[in-house]
Amino acid sequence: MQRAGDMAGFAMRTCMETQKLKGSYDFSRCSDEFDKTFRVFAEPSWENVTIVAFAPVPIAWLLAYIVVWLTRWIRRGFVGQSQ
Repeated sequence: MQRAGDMAGFAMRTCMETQKLKGSYDFSRCSDEFDKTFRVFAEPSWENVTIVAFAPVPIAWLLAYIVVWLTRWIRRGFVGQSQ
């Protein structure tokens, strides 16, 4: 995603400089160029974003289950010693 932002920023700066050299200060075209370039460079990384966003969820549930199981196992061990 960082690369997509960098490339889109470069495209926008280039477009703005070109517009200034032409004597035009209408940068709406440059904004469209930014959006288009960002989409092109960000397209391959949506899978990575999805993995980074959702992979921790099942891992956290697994760790929580292990902690609950371990706590119950330890408590059962202490209940047997007190009798």
